[in-house]
Amino acid sequence: MDFSEPKNGNCAFRGLGFYPDGQPFAANINYIYGRGLCAGYYRVSPTKVYWFICLNSSSPGPKITDPVLLRKQAKELVNH
Repeated sequence: MDFSEPKNGNCAFRGLGFYPDGQPFAANINYIYGRGLCAGYYRVSPTKVYWFICLNSSSPGPKITDPVLLRKQAKELVNH
C-alpha cells in the first residue's frame, strides 16, 4: 500500500480470530485498558472475532515483519 514510515510512535496490532465450531462472545465491543494501551475484541460473525491492540509509544522502534515476533510482542503487551 506504500505507506510512509510511522512518525508519532502509535502502533496497532489487529487480526481476525476464527472459531470453526462457533465463537463464545456476545455481540458487543469489549475494551481492555492498560497503561499506554487499549485492547479489545468484537464478534463479527458466528465464527469470527475481530481483535486489536493499540499502543502509545514515544518511539515506534524497528519495523517488525516476522509473524512469529509480532505474535510474541502482542502477547507480551496484553499479558501485563
